[in-house]
Amino acid sequence: MRSLPIAVVLACCTWGCGSSPTAPLVGPETSQRVFGTVTNEEGSPLAGATVVLTYVPDSGAAQTVNAVTGGDGRYEIQLSAIQPGNVNATIRASAAEEYVPNTQLVRVTDVAEKNIRLRRLRTITMGQSATIRFDADSSRCTKPGTTGICESLRIRYPTTFVERLEVIANGAGAVPTLVADTLEGDQHLRFLFSRVVGQGVIVIHADPEWWDLYISTVFTLEVSIPDGAAPQQYDVIVRQS
Repeated sequence: MRSLPIAVVLACCTWGCGSSPTAPLVGPETSQRVFGTVTNEEGSPLAGATVVLTYVPDSGAAQTVNAVTGGDGRYEIQLSAIQPGNVNATIRASAAEEYVPNTQLVRVTDVAEKNIRLRRLRTITMGQSATIRFDADSSRCTKPGTTGICESLRIRYPTTFVERLEVIANGAGAVPTLVADTLEGDQHLRFLFSRVVGQGVIVIHADPEWWDLYISTVFTLEVSIPDGAAPQQYDVIVRQS
């Protein structure tokens, strides 16, 4: 027999077990089953990937349920979603550090299939470039300063000091937003991450007084375009400014 929630028990004590509160403390529940396969870019299944389903009702804390993919890359999650709430839940898959996590929306229905593709996280440095592709499987953006769908790269600062490092994304279609968190020092010798945001291009400034902190430091670059944009690709170039 299912136990009553603590809030209902307290309500019963407050109004008396024979009476009812004027409004329900907990809404009805919708049983949600989500299943699918997590793969890499080549379509091979990824075993041991973590999948997290998060649902936010109109009131109360967010609900989360976790699963781990099997040897065939498949997962299955069961959630009792408290209603009313959002019509969508978010589902996020992550694997080994070499892969970029991918967040998608899934509609809250009785049964939903959601296959998720994880791309490898590539690293480039000054004088190098990489092509990133956006498609229907691209992750929804989660980092502050980004909206729409996102793809990620890592930028490694060169082994010799460069005061200004320019990162450019060239391609047809929408001008992408670039976001990177870089190091910044102050007079009290504290080093914090400073967010750099630009349209199509950003410049990472290194402080000559602390140049040794920048050398070989790796920054994560998020490239975002509007949700619903047609599939497209960009060449990301890193060069001295």
